[in-house]
Amino acid sequence: MRINGTAKSFVANHLAESVSGAITIRAFNGEECFSAKNFQLVDTNATPYFHSYSANEWLIQRLEIISAAVLASAALCMVVLPHGTFTSGGHKIGKGSEKSTLIGALFRLVEQAGGKTIVNGIDICTIGLHDLRSRFGIMPQDPTLFNGTVRYNLDSYLNTQTRKYGR
Repeated sequence: MRINGTAKSFVANHLAESVSGAITIRAFNGEECFSAKNFQLVDTNATPYFHSYSANEWLIQRLEIISAAVLASAALCMVVLPHGTFTSGGHKIGKGSEKSTLIGALFRLVEQAGGKTIVNGIDICTIGLHDLRSRFGIMPQDPTLFNGTVRYNLDSYLNTQTRKYGR
């Protein structure tokens, strides 16, 4: 900002001098000299913007090339490598690891065929559905307006005492 202010002050000063002395400049045929000086000052003022814009464009171009390379590499890996090559914690990444599958497992919408689902050290298959589902909550990604008070929306069964929420 300091470079811009310094360069801009020369342009403004020269313009003010040119306007106030326009009659004298015309009398001595100095229009071309003052015009050339004005163009030189404007170019000096625009130089920091040009360099900043050039640096931003250079960075954007490099980031786009890197992004394209990463995307192409990932696509190539997905096409060339056999299905199930990538794993996370011993579980395959791909179908079956979607959010809806996780919600279905946590809320026991479909009973497990085998294995355990442990949340906070408790196997969720060992507790009743009502107890399980009353202790889980879902936060939607889309904003939603609810009817009723904040307390009712946080605890629709009114199981918690008022003193926990405050007044």
